[in-house]
Amino acid sequence: MLNLVAGLAASFISAQALSQSLNFEGFSAQISTGYQELLIQPRDVRVHNTNFEVNGTDTRTGTVPLVLGLGYTASIGSSSTLGGQLDYDPVANRVSISMVPGYAFTDSTQGYVKLGWSYQSTTFGQGASGLTASATLNGPFGGLGARVLITQNFYGFAELNYIQYLSTSVSAQRNAVALDAHASPRLYNVLVGLGYKF
Repeated sequence: MLNLVAGLAASFISAQALSQSLNFEGFSAQISTGYQELLIQPRDVRVHNTNFEVNGTDTRTGTVPLVLGLGYTASIGSSSTLGGQLDYDPVANRVSISMVPGYAFTDSTQGYVKLGWSYQSTTFGQGASGLTASATLNGPFGGLGARVLITQNFYGFAELNYIQYLSTSVSAQRNAVALDAHASPRLYNVLVGLGYKF
């Protein structure tokens, strides 16, 4: 009899713990905004088709993103989850795909890490220097986030992401002079948003 009671208690505790990560399982759609900054530090800046070097100027571009996301999260243990996320930011013309391991601290609070790859096509400029440039960027990124269930389906979240783009060629124009350069841009963003879990 004592073994039966102990077995039932263990089953109840195990089911209770498993339900913690199950609260975050399923498909989701989300929207977020915040602040992001793209830093481009050009090097080897030359007049197009020549060896004539010119000074490069660091460019910082701050914007307010609008990130739309679709994802899926699976429960893989009592508190552990593993998911995938596809994000699109029409403001920055950026697409990101990521793997999202997470940990449910409570029935309604989850922390997670995002590890993925980002692709962005961008144009930027500096009015004072007369520089305008365009580049296609791609590279790895990582992020940290927290999700809080507001209801069984709606949740709020906040995250911090950092993208280190690979070295790329940059085509630029300074006061009607065509320039070529190389750069390893980086971007960070801080986001807050709302989502719906199906």
